[in-house]
Amino acid sequence: MSIKSKILNNKLSFPVLFLLTLIIIGGLYYVTQLSNRNTPVDKAPTIEKIEKTNLQPSRNDKAILMVKNLPEVREWLNLFSNPDGTSPSTGGKPIIEVDSADGDVYTIHAYESLTDHNATFNWYYVDLNTESVKDFFGKEY
Repeated sequence: MSIKSKILNNKLSFPVLFLLTLIIIGGLYYVTQLSNRNTPVDKAPTIEKIEKTNLQPSRNDKAILMVKNLPEVREWLNLFSNPDGTSPSTGGKPIIEVDSADGDVYTIHAYESLTDHNATFNWYYVDLNTESVKDFFGKEY
């Protein structure tokens, strides 16, 4: 008697083989998904890190990085010390983004995103031509 006929004659074999097949396929799918996961990146890369990788940041990225490298902004970003990048006291997340661009001058908004509102830290004007940064109140960096 062949193996095939032995399996066909046993009524419990089909459900068992089917279940084993599902387990094996599910396990393979799980392993594949784990291997395709993205690796986390630093939450606030500096200009130096980008230059070391020989990548040219976009103009938006360069303006944002110039603001992120300001001492007062670095100090502010350090307040968001929870593992998920939120503030231990407010639960908010820091956001630094380009609001607008007029030629070489970029307006950057630094704020904390909270559940019910945003709290502005400061506004910055970055001139990529002169590589100068001014804040909303006219302070030059």
